[in-house]
Amino acid sequence: MQEKGNLQYSMTDCLNTAYSIFFLKDPSVVYYRREYPNQSDSLKCVYGIGKMPDDTAMRETLDGLRPFHLQE
Repeated sequence: MQEKGNLQYSMTDCLNTAYSIFFLKDPSVVYYRREYPNQSDSLKCVYGIGKMPDDTAMRETLDGLRPFHLQE
């Protein structure tokens, strides 16, 4: 699999952040980022987020990702 997007963040951090936003049902990425400092320890522990990407970096990294790459 060829790495794409912002190499400042790992694919794992992008996937885990996207999943946690979806799972927590936050209304937007902006809201999630605003609340992140208050919940960072919990999010790191529960979702394994090391460094939270911004929405552009997450989108650039995850766009075009094929589902079969996640099945490994």
